[in-house]
Amino acid sequence: MHNPQPDQRQHYRALYTLLSAAALTLLAVSMLNVSIPSMTKALRLTSNDVQWIMAGYTLVFGLALIPSGRLGDTWGHRRLFVIGVAVFAVSSLGAGLAMTPLTLILMRLLAGVGAAIISPQILGLIQILFHGQERARAYGSFGMIIGIATAIGPTMGGLLIAMLGTNLGWRAAFLINIPICIVIIFVTYHTIAPDPAKLTSDTRLDLPGILVLAAAFLAVMYPFIDATMPSGGFGTWRWLLLPGGALGFLGFWALENSRERREIPVVMPRSLLLDASYMVGTTVLTAFSAGWTALFIIYTLYLQQGLGISPLVAGLLQIPLALGSAIASAQSSRLTLKWGRWILVISCALVILCLVITVLITRIASPDTIPYLLIISMFGSGLGSGIFFSPAQALSLLSVPAGRAGAAGGISQTAQRVGGAIGLAGATLAFYLRLRSIDASPGSTPAREAYTGAFSYGMSAVIAFIIIAFLFSLVDALKRRENPLKFELNSPEEGKR
Repeated sequence: MHNPQPDQRQHYRALYTLLSAAALTLLAVSMLNVSIPSMTKALRLTSNDVQWIMAGYTLVFGLALIPSGRLGDTWGHRRLFVIGVAVFAVSSLGAGLAMTPLTLILMRLLAGVGAAIISPQILGLIQILFHGQERARAYGSFGMIIGIATAIGPTMGGLLIAMLGTNLGWRAAFLINIPICIVIIFVTYHTIAPDPAKLTSDTRLDLPGILVLAAAFLAVMYPFIDATMPSGGFGTWRWLLLPGGALGFLGFWALENSRERREIPVVMPRSLLLDASYMVGTTVLTAFSAGWTALFIIYTLYLQQGLGISPLVAGLLQIPLALGSAIASAQSSRLTLKWGRWILVISCALVILCLVITVLITRIASPDTIPYLLIISMFGSGLGSGIFFSPAQALSLLSVPAGRAGAAGGISQTAQRVGGAIGLAGATLAFYLRLRSIDASPGSTPAREAYTGAFSYGMSAVIAFIIIAFLFSLVDALKRRENPLKFELNSPEEGKR
């Protein structure tokens, strides 16, 4: 009989282990935001050093996701997961002990590789370990971790610096990962069954396809990452890479079709591209990620530079986001089973409404009441994001066979990273174009007025991306009114495809 109780408990122990690793990879980004000033002082970082520490992780992470997903499908998700955690631990040790900017940058690049190996294996293992309604709940937990880790990272980083000082605090943010990684590896071997001896009939990698797709993603992603650097902007030659990226995607499509006709392994089978649930889900996730990634940086800039709030308090003001996300994520699987694809429409609409209210608060409320009112509006935004992420992920991978979950998850997450880079560049450029140069102390009236206008411009870009996700979700929900979870997700044969 399917799903005996002891196996279910074992699977949930495995899930908690996977989610712990996911949290580490997300905290590696969100904790860094408040640690940068301390790192800059300790290692005398230049502005370009800072940008490569931040953007280099994202860039390498996005590029390495594609081969990592395919490697997990062919060589085993547990095996790759453990390797990824080990690489992440080594990079954390190197970053925590770094004495030069170059060492720190290289360790951040290595951390991006480790995180990229980990992430698609989490999705692949969830596809294998859970079926039916349990899978929806597992993705609900995954979505909760995304929201919490992203939102509480600045608070945790601020607390470490407050407790240990500016020099030891930022190093502790890296070194704390090492014992956690050791525990994760130990528990993985005791909760997740070994990978089958032979996962697929053909374990060859589509190296040409991986290289072409990675180059295309790099050509699209790099100009937007570069735009956020001091030497970047709209006037650099790097924007000429965008047409090359488009040609790269066309070349990838032609190459994959040719290889598949000759029955040679491919990175992205046509069945994925023809899977409407996967493609729409990936598009919606990418658009939403573009807006959501950018929200945190311009929100933090507004709080610290516009209102003059300390880094620690600014981090604490992001806790309502985490709390709202946690509450909503815990209920997302139940809501998804009830509402199906409409849950994405509802969640996007809620986020849009709350972000609009957030902008209005900054423009019409008195300075003394703004932080308190933001707690309410950002809590609502957290509710919307918590409802959104896990159903979007579950619906996008709903009809993907377990044997292709790693590659599908890797490509989807890479697309989300590209979206995040585009959204971050677009929102920050809008923010600084409105801000221009200002010489005023944080929290003063001139600073507050200037940063309020810049925040409105940046948030307009954020909201525009969420509206794109809303429109795609709405069209998809109107086109396919049935709730697919009731027909597909509960099928006992679904996990065997």
